[in-house]
Amino acid sequence: MIFKENDQRYVEEIKNGTSQLFPIIPKEIGDVVYCSTDNLSLSKSDKKLKLSKTIKLLVTILIVAAVVGLLSLSGVVFLPIVAGVIGLAVIVYMAVKNAKFNGCNEILGTDGFVLQWFENSRDNVTNSKLFTFSDMYDIVVKSSYTLLNGVFYEGSKRNYHYWKSSDRNSKMPSFDSYVFFDKDGDNKDINAMPINCEELWTNYRLNLVRPAFDNNEIVYFNYFKGDITYDIFDKYIGVSKNALFIDGKECNKDNIKAIQYENGKLIIKTDQDYITLLVGGIGSFMVFQELLLEFAKNNLPIGVFASLGGDAGSALKDALREKGMSI
Repeated sequence: MIFKENDQRYVEEIKNGTSQLFPIIPKEIGDVVYCSTDNLSLSKSDKKLKLSKTIKLLVTILIVAAVVGLLSLSGVVFLPIVAGVIGLAVIVYMAVKNAKFNGCNEILGTDGFVLQWFENSRDNVTNSKLFTFSDMYDIVVKSSYTLLNGVFYEGSKRNYHYWKSSDRNSKMPSFDSYVFFDKDGDNKDINAMPINCEELWTNYRLNLVRPAFDNNEIVYFNYFKGDITYDIFDKYIGVSKNALFIDGKECNKDNIKAIQYENGKLIIKTDQDYITLLVGGIGSFMVFQELLLEFAKNNLPIGVFASLGGDAGSALKDALREKGMSI
């Protein structure tokens, strides 16, 4: 679901209690930081008015055309024009009479988000989906790329999959959303909710796991395999200040030979084998990356990261530099 209408002033109206577009805000989502809607009309009458004005303009144009036809064309040509004007007038009347008023609001807060479907009036919510971070199991982000003639990068699509605690055994997330980016990296759909949501979720998860990590405990992450349905591997990946744990295998400064980040894959080469992980399958990846960088800074020599490639590798290098490693 893509929402193309959003504006920071709507958030301010919600905070001030003056919002007409978003009259119902569940307290469970916390303070609102982002909102969008696919219908900017305030009421059914407002929508009817806009529809009526648009179609009446078309009728006026046809009437003018009919007058011109009467003055300059034969009656044989004029009669069909009149019939067309009458027919369109009937369409105008029926469209205004039967105009439906419905839509969906999307509201993101500091503690979660909600989707609200409304009919007839904006405060008549007929269906809603509420997601709170406290009940969230994970957020998985997978990217796909568009290539022109199979070679030239044209853009990408980033898919966001939201898993509630109750979804753990279903192999299907409760909700999916997506964002398109053009080849310059700009968000083509002006849809910032998934991006903002991932950032808030990252902050939420970091606040939960940071004390354990700082105490040198292992922080575990889930791993999701599959694109349509998922096999969920609970606590498949672990990170501590001194080691990584992948499917029970310990990787530390003594046996890690290289870390590569290429083509959407995180590759860890040890003195025994290669461990390959699809980045898009690592749950809460931004949290995992934050802890991975700290582990790397404290334990690994710069040369381990010499083979980082691609845009993702460059981004990881930049993040390592921010952590104090001179790559």
